[in-house]
Amino acid sequence: MIQNISISLALMVITCFIHTIASRLILNRFRKWTNKSHPIKRLLRIDLTVTILILAVLLEVIVWSVVYLKINVVNSFEEALYFSLVTFSTLGYGDIVIADTYRLIAAMQAACGVIIFGWSTALLIASLQKNYIEK
Repeated sequence: MIQNISISLALMVITCFIHTIASRLILNRFRKWTNKSHPIKRLLRIDLTVTILILAVLLEVIVWSVVYLKINVVNSFEEALYFSLVTFSTLGYGDIVIADTYRLIAAMQAACGVIIFGWSTALLIASLQKNYIEK
């Protein structure tokens, strides 16, 4: 159990680091944004924010996937990626069931996913405010 908690915490730190980098990319762009810009330009800024967040989440899910593959939780990278994505998003279809030994890692990934999606939502709302509300 301690080993699984350690693996999960290490993955959570890596996940937060990746999301911090994505956040900095977005927030650094905020300084140059104004809501007086052309409407198409403002829409593209929102699209850029969403794209950066999606790419960050994809990278985070891949990191968890590699670990699942490395510790032999699943049989292929595609299966690892799929399991990791449905776990991270807390969708949890249940069509891939891992051994009881590793359930704690999956549960910690789901908890991490909830935090990351909340963080992403906050950044998206901030981006919308910066583009449409702030004077």
